Amino acid sequence: MSREGGEFTLARVSQAARDAGAPLAPEKCEPNFLIVLTPKPEELLKKWWNRNSRAFNDERGIGGIKHYIATTRPIRVWYNLTSGCSGMQSNFVVQEGGVYPVCVSHRLDSRLNWQTVRVITSVIVVVDTTQVAALTAGQLADYISMIGLAQIRENARPADAPTILQLFAESGAARPAGLSPWDQAFLKGLYATDSEKVTQISEIKYSMYRSLVP
Repeated sequence: MSREGGEFTLARVSQAARDAGAPLAPEKCEPNFLIVLTPKPEELLKKWWNRNSRAFNDERGIGGIKHYIATTRPIRVWYNLTSGCSGMQSNFVVQEGGVYPVCVSHRLDSRLNWQTVRVITSVIVVVDTTQVAALTAGQLADYISMIGLAQIRENARPADAPTILQLFAESGAARPAGLSPWDQAFLKGLYATDSEKVTQISEIKYSMYRSLVP
């Protein structure tokens, strides 16, 4: 990617984050949203993993990173996740395979809140440039924004939703030009709601309804 292309992508992703209400750090910060473009993603990721395996926090075991490296998807995304307790007393139990938080709630509304929440600490998006030549810079940046700002399942099926996630669908329909109002409403609803609440999904749906329905 040229310098101009990199600056365009940075500006586009940053704007998507601002529109969603995702807080941006100052320019001189430790990056936690990495976008890598390469014609040889598998080769690059094998070298990266061998040199610094700690960059990939794999809660699923070694099988998760092997799948990430070997997948043939045009754009792959890796979420580094951590689990913890918010607003509660917590202890950590060491078991085979990892360290797990045990939460003791002192909150009166604990039945309405998750005792343990998962937080994305960083995201690594790797683009196979041999498979995205037909995309515009805007389509590429907006797709990266969507999968980077929200944890999207790899095999998510958006059905008929008007979303940038249809970019690689095999339906034969025209590819979306960029983030749709549906996408923007979803991201805004995601960042405006509390991940600790068990009602978060229904609150996101209601937020989207208010944004999209006249």
